Parts: sequence; C-alpha cells; structure tokens
Amino acid sequence: MKKTHTILAAALWALILSGATREAGAQSTSRMEAQQAREQVTSLLGKVRTALDRAGGNPRVFVDSLPAEVRNGNEEVYEAILGLQPGERAARFRSKQPWGPVRKVFQRQARELAGRYSPGESAVSLESEALAAEATAGPFFRGHFLHPDLPPPYGKFTPNCENHWCVPDLYIGDYDEADLDGRRGNFCSLVPDFWFRWPCYQHDIAYAFAPKAADSKLGSFLAVNWQWYGDMRTECHERVRFDWLNPEFILCQAVAFTYYIGVNTFAFPVFNTPNEIKGYDVLEGEDPDPSHPPVFRRWSACTGKYTQSGPFVSYQRKVLGSYAEVPRGAVLELSGRTHRGTRILFEFADETGRTVANHLTGKSGDNCIIPQEPEAFSTGVLPPGIYTVKAHYYAWEGSGQVVDESYDPPRAVAYGTPVSGEKVMILNLTGW
Repeated sequence: MKKTHTILAAALWALILSGATREAGAQSTSRMEAQQAREQVTSLLGKVRTALDRAGGNPRVFVDSLPAEVRNGNEEVYEAILGLQPGERAARFRSKQPWGPVRKVFQRQARELAGRYSPGESAVSLESEALAAEATAGPFFRGHFLHPDLPPPYGKFTPNCENHWCVPDLYIGDYDEADLDGRRGNFCSLVPDFWFRWPCYQHDIAYAFAPKAADSKLGSFLAVNWQWYGDMRTECHERVRFDWLNPEFILCQAVAFTYYIGVNTFAFPVFNTPNEIKGYDVLEGEDPDPSHPPVFRRWSACTGKYTQSGPFVSYQRKVLGSYAEVPRGAVLELSGRTHRGTRILFEFADETGRTVANHLTGKSGDNCIIPQEPEAFSTGVLPPGIYTVKAHYYAWEGSGQVVDESYDPPRAVAYGTPVSGEKVMILNLTGW
C-alpha cells in the first residue's frame, strides 16, 4: 500500500483496520521496528487472503486454510464460531463483551503485548482500561501524538463525533483505489472489505489520529482494536441476521476474528509510530487535504462480496431456497436487503399467474436490512397449491449518487435501482 500522504504512514499500513494511541508506558517505536511490523502484517494478511480465495465462501475451509500464526492458540474461538447456533449462543457474538473463549484470547494478548513492549505495565490494568474505553463518550479525547504547540483534541483538524473517539475525517488516497474485491474505495487495504467498510474506515482514522482512549499506549491500542472487532461483529449480525444458520454469518464472524487477531498481534509498533500529519503531530511538512474525506457513513455500507440486494422468504428462521414445501398455515418471514429506507412488495401468484396475496414490508434501516421478525405472513389465507413468490424492490447496486444539500453538512445520497417482479421462489403449499 502506498503512502499517498505522510499523513497516513501508520494508518494505512496498520493493516488498515487500524486504530489507536500512544503515550504513557511504551516509548514511540523506531521507524525500523514499525517497518518490520508492517512487513509481518502484510505477509500474514496475504496468507489470510489466500485462505479466503481457497474457501469460496465455506467457513470450515476458510478456517482450515488459515496460517498457523492465526490459528495456534485460537482454536477454541474458531470452533465456537463454526458451531454457532440460533439464539443465545449466536447473540453472544453480537454483544459488546463477547463470552468465554474470545475474552480469554483478549486476556492472553494483553499479557503478551505487555511483556513484549511494556514490561512495567500490568496486563490486568491494560485489560481493564481497554474494556472500559467508550468510543462515543464525547469530544474529550486527545491525540496521543498531538504536538505540544497545537490545541487539543486534534490540532487544526475539526473533531467529528459521528466517528468513534470524535476523530476528524481525513482524506486518504487509497480510498480512490479499487478494493481487493473490485469495489471503489479500498477501506480494509491489505484484505478484502467484505462486510467491513465502516469498521475499517473507523479503524483507519483512529490509527491516523491516535485518540487517547486509555491512559497508556498499549491500553489505547487494545481499546481501539477491540472497538473495531466489536464493529465487525455487529456488522455480521445486522447485515446477515435474518438467518443465523446461514454460512455467510459464520464466515463473517470467522473473518472478523481473523482480521482482529492479525492486527492485534503484530500492529502495535505501527500504531506506536508518529504519522507526521501536518497540523496534528508536526508543524511542518506536506499539507494534508482534508477537503475531500471519503463520504462514507455506516448507512451506505450495504455491499460486499457475499452480500447483495435481494428479497428473502424464511420459515422457522431458515431462508428458503428456490423451491420449498411448507404446510398450509405455516408462518413465513418476508424480509431482505434493499436500498436504505425502502420497502419490498411480495406477491404470491397461483398457477394461472394471478396474484392472490401480497405483503408490503416495513422500511429497511440504515443497514439496508428489513428486519425479519415483524414481517410475518400466514399461509393460512391461501389454499394448498403451487405459488410463485415475486418481489418488487429497490436495489442499491447500480445506484447513482448525488450530493443532497438538505443535509448539514451536505452528504452523498444514493438512489436505488428499481427491480420489478423478480421471481424469488416456488412455494408448494401442502395440505398437511
């Protein structure tokens, strides 16, 4: 990854899923140490990309293909992810403080990092301050590398509390390039963005400005990475939550944990290196260009290699395929991914092609998901028979973007592409 601006020496190389801070405890890292860490991270994530390519969307193949540096010591977490089931166990991977094996990994890494980079710091204290950090507590943070002659919190850059830690938006040249899965905007840099464009962007700008999320550098490093991992877990739930048994959800969780482990293990020297951003941590040098930050908010993070617009018919919390038999009276859930703030109209056509029933969903949320739970449709209104389920909706793919001046500040808004009469499935409604 190129250093388009000195501005992002650390942010982008940080594995770009970056994030964090520096001050008490460990001294700033030398350039040589930081470069060695970048090389380690780059090498490791190259192996992760190979595992993703080999997996073809299969979670088990992905985990089995991961390099030893990632799998060793983390087997319990991967087995827990591969064994996820609906309900409480899956919900634990959505929580801010995930259960059991994930916390054990966090504690182990805190001990290892303290021993390696700051032997005088208590691993227990590091864990406590990292887990207690709140990314949205208000504009009271201060960049760890803030130049003493510049005002807090981030020098000449304006805090933006729509971002974690109220860090400023910052133009990053790499966001003009293509991502590894072919989309414009390389948010996660050395690995494909998949579902994680929003988390990776937040991680990038946190590494750029190093918010003081905790008293120590290592504490802040752990806190920002932990927030990033939580953001990725949340994206998995909010964007694939209509079917917890779907392999996509399990793969999403496995990839999130892998990205987190790779950065948390090797990236502290990168995080602990000043970025040389003029107006923040240095007074002279190349002028950054903050006038064109990526116009990116979480609500537009609706695309991904394994994620696309589309309606879904579910029964007993399992998404049905192109053909399914269900008993008359069964309650179906009609949901899907669609353009932000739009609905899906489902139609049930009999064998003559006549529409005999329909269901208009509620609006999709900021995550482009129409929640499954409220969208119940009882097949008791239909006699037994064969039905074609069709859908009318707005897809986000191919959407044009314009600047909407009604927002303050103005923001780019995408308008959905209409899809009419798409065949969703054949439903065989049986009499038993």
